[in-house]
Amino acid sequence: MNIEKLKDTGERVFTIILIFGIILMVINSINDHESLQQHKKYGIGKVIKKGGRHNDIIYFSFFYNGKKYQTSSKHDFFNLNDEVKINGFYKVEFDITNPENSNIYITKKPLNPFKLLAQGIEIDASIDKFSHSFKNSADLNISYTYGNENFTFRCRYLLDSLPCGSFENCKNADSIKIIICKLFPELNNLYLESHDRQRLRNLYKSFL
Repeated sequence: MNIEKLKDTGERVFTIILIFGIILMVINSINDHESLQQHKKYGIGKVIKKGGRHNDIIYFSFFYNGKKYQTSSKHDFFNLNDEVKINGFYKVEFDITNPENSNIYITKKPLNPFKLLAQGIEIDASIDKFSHSFKNSADLNISYTYGNENFTFRCRYLLDSLPCGSFENCKNADSIKIIICKLFPELNNLYLESHDRQRLRNLYKSFL
């Protein structure tokens, strides 16, 4: 008898905790929604991956005040699931008081990264290393800072199309001009135009 009473008590406690947890989740969701509406700002996000039981959770990254955020949002658009492009750029809305409280707008076509760069800004970057990669090409290891984030990447160019003009110029240069997307500064022209990233360029062109 005592065992059954303990079992009933345990079930009641579990039920109360479960109900309390659900109520707390609903309250938090309402508070997040209200805060987002009051402190809303828009930016550009990049889809990292899809997840969830129905592929309805979108993981993405975006920048605000010079800092990178990685978060996710849930969507009930199962008919659009196939339209979500990994590495695609989309509009995001976020709460400036809590940027991780955010949503990404999945549209039929992602934003055009070439257009984003055409509207970008030019900044100075450092050439950390320059070397021959193959007989007719060379690699540049480049770094730059924008806001509170540091970025590094490698790009490869044919010797007759080096971004600094000539092999000697690149070899002797400490810096180089690059174009970045102001709202998503990780996106830059030299990375995208790299000779060995034709597949990435074709992917982005397929979004158009």
